[in-house]
Amino acid sequence: MTSTPTTGGGAVDIEVSEETVLGVRSVLLAEAERLRGGLIHLHRELNVEPMGGDPVSLEAAPIWTGRLAVDQDSYWQRCWDYMESLRQAGEELTQIALTYGYTEEEISNSFTPVRAGLDD
Repeated sequence: MTSTPTTGGGAVDIEVSEETVLGVRSVLLAEAERLRGGLIHLHRELNVEPMGGDPVSLEAAPIWTGRLAVDQDSYWQRCWDYMESLRQAGEELTQIALTYGYTEEEISNSFTPVRAGLDD
């Protein structure tokens, strides 16, 4: 019986084998990179301006900006944390690939970063 290493640090729990570890790592890192680029671009767009000069608009705009992009538990931050969990899982798979006997060069060559985010 062969034991199959799993990643285990958050939102991502994946089983891999010697045959799949590099491919899964590549997919996770590519998706994390794509999300990161999009989130960086989107963050600038989430600033809510007051709809008018009335007191409600002036008070509501910074509250919405906080909920969307600035607060520690903002929607943007939740997406960023998810992206980080994908990236971390990909990095954990680097260590698993090493235990399977892949060289650092083979691991590095299995994923080529792409400038992501704005074209998608």
